[in-house]
Amino acid sequence: MIYRGETKFFSYYVDDCFPYIYIKVKPALGVSELKIISLSDAHIGARGFYEKKFLEYLKFIQSQPVLWYCAGDLFEMTIAGSRVSVFEQDLFPQEQLEYFYNKIKEAKIEDKMIFSQVGNHELRLINESSIDPMYWVQKSLGVADRHFRSPVYLTVEFGKGKFNFYSWHGSSSAQTVGGKINAASKPSGWITNAHYFLMGHVHSSEVAPVVHQKLQLQNGRLVYKEFTQYIIISPAFYKYYKTYGATAGYRPPSTGAVVPYLYKNGTYGTSS
Repeated sequence: MIYRGETKFFSYYVDDCFPYIYIKVKPALGVSELKIISLSDAHIGARGFYEKKFLEYLKFIQSQPVLWYCAGDLFEMTIAGSRVSVFEQDLFPQEQLEYFYNKIKEAKIEDKMIFSQVGNHELRLINESSIDPMYWVQKSLGVADRHFRSPVYLTVEFGKGKFNFYSWHGSSSAQTVGGKINAASKPSGWITNAHYFLMGHVHSSEVAPVVHQKLQLQNGRLVYKEFTQYIIISPAFYKYYKTYGATAGYRPPSTGAVVPYLYKNGTYGTSS
């Protein structure tokens, strides 16, 4: 474990050989209930980019005592080798990076970002050039040590609780709610101590609590306990009409978010 530093709102540790980050929230945040907001799947630069909703989220993060993360596909990043037309973009790749950098600097919320990771749209550029666009933006913002190319293991220490997260971008083309939840819950097959599994990619806002039942021997008596894991899919900042989704007959993407809620007393839940 290597100590990396601190922001106004938390100190953090990043493992040097494993995609793990440990966040210790400071009293300066001033809350007994902590919300963690997703800025995933914005597709900045795409014709369908829902800029109004994106800017509303930035304003909320700026004005409220919350933390945020990005689970990939922040940029549209359509390049010559992509299967779709570069003319579906209103901003070209360089302009997409500049847009995000400028908006984050204007909102002054880089100190509230706990991590970022790449999605399949960033991988378009990485696979063609080895250049990670998110890394270079985060480096310019001074937070590159909290950026990952792989799924992320996260622990948030807040009050009496230590809450474990597993975040990955996702890789499903499912169109039904059940199919999306099944995709998001895959990591729960081998990760048993996570309180939350976070996924984006499928442009939908969903949550599914999974309750595990445990019998433990305490002082010669069997004690029944429950442990709940939340499967959370974050929505996209994406419009519907005049986009590829409408042309293909997909369902309109949802925009309301399910948010992890952490409490100082060690309990946890979601916004819905």
